[in-house]
Amino acid sequence: MQKAILTLSMLLCILTKSFAVNVWGLISTHTTWTKANSPYIITGDLQLNQNVTLTIEPGTVVKCKNGFRFIILGNLIARGTSTDTILFTSYQLLPTGQQGWSGLEIQNPSANVVFTFEYCRFENAYNAAIGTSNSMVVSNCIFKNNIQSIRASNKTLQVSDCLFFDNQDGVLCDSHVPTLIEKCGFINTAYPAKGGRVNFRNNNVFNCVNGINGCDSVTDNLFEYSSNYAIFKFRYLANNKIWHSNTAVYYNGGTAEYNTIKYCNTGFLLYDAIADSSVRYNCITYCKIYSVDSKHSGDDSKIVDNYWGVTDSVKIDSLVYDYYDDFKFSTGIVNFIPFLNSPHTKCVDTFSRPPYYNTSIRSVQNNIKLSVYPNPVNDNLTIESGIKITSVAIHDITGKIITQQNISNNKATINIADYTRGIYLYKILLQDGSVQAGKIFKE
Repeated sequence: MQKAILTLSMLLCILTKSFAVNVWGLISTHTTWTKANSPYIITGDLQLNQNVTLTIEPGTVVKCKNGFRFIILGNLIARGTSTDTILFTSYQLLPTGQQGWSGLEIQNPSANVVFTFEYCRFENAYNAAIGTSNSMVVSNCIFKNNIQSIRASNKTLQVSDCLFFDNQDGVLCDSHVPTLIEKCGFINTAYPAKGGRVNFRNNNVFNCVNGINGCDSVTDNLFEYSSNYAIFKFRYLANNKIWHSNTAVYYNGGTAEYNTIKYCNTGFLLYDAIADSSVRYNCITYCKIYSVDSKHSGDDSKIVDNYWGVTDSVKIDSLVYDYYDDFKFSTGIVNFIPFLNSPHTKCVDTFSRPPYYNTSIRSVQNNIKLSVYPNPVNDNLTIESGIKITSVAIHDITGKIITQQNISNNKATINIADYTRGIYLYKILLQDGSVQAGKIFKE
């Protein structure tokens, strides 16, 4: 049975079925979307008018068909709970790498309105899952498979306790937007954070193409397996742990101290000279190519009072690429003396990963109750599903099948202890015919 409901203003069209509510047009009266009536399917451009409040209750599902916009000029309240999140996603079920809706466009003209999102999931958005010109607070949310997860162009932004998974961009801010990003996880995301006035602290960045770009302050973070660079452009960089990345730090100015850089190809790649001892008290060890590479700076640099893993100046010099390694430089000598004979006491050489490293895939795939953990994994990989598992295949990054097993159960354990360290892809065929795919990292 279908029933058409039309607002008095004739501006909002809603078609109610037993299983969904289709919405498009204008929302011109205070409205509540409930879990009981969801999913709400946006079938055309939708606008929330000024001075109108839309409240979305915990557990509500909102789906948007391809290409349509949801413009918010009024007030949107979206506060889920830890056990009943609000889902914003595309109408179509899309694999990783494909997007299907335009995201939330927050354009409230009132400068005093602050938008708050708590315990929400945002998936499969073309542009920003949330794009705003207003102040915004985002906490305990999950962003998966978006081109841009959060895009802020004005006012202030605070993001905390969120997980960003399989996105192209995490948080993008215009250079003048004061932003705090803390206690978040970024996994398989090309650009976790970009912006000029960003305070980026106590976050974990894992298996991303790049780390952060252009942030004001970067402190107390863990960066692992950045395939390009972990950190690029900063004013203050301190107490970070940067492991197993291609280039730990692209340096073109700023202060860097008490950072632990380990197992990277290059520690500091200098695009600007270090002239005032602003890079000191760092622990830079086990770099595979150079601890410091100054071939792009062209000027002399002073990088003193650091620990290099050895205490022989000749050996340290072999870890530094400068004028003496390529006489085509007109200048570009790196002065590393004096150096430390042991790591500074503020340099932390150990760490423990946060809980979401083992539960991240469980969290973002809970719509089908699929869990793949732990990730990263040392030996046994466990797969659990609310739908019976038909088969599991694990491929290397070239697509070659390494392991394939028929399961016919809701739980499977795959032993990968003999795999070499690196990234692997899994494909899980479920009894309903759906295929779930993702990445794991073998330590």
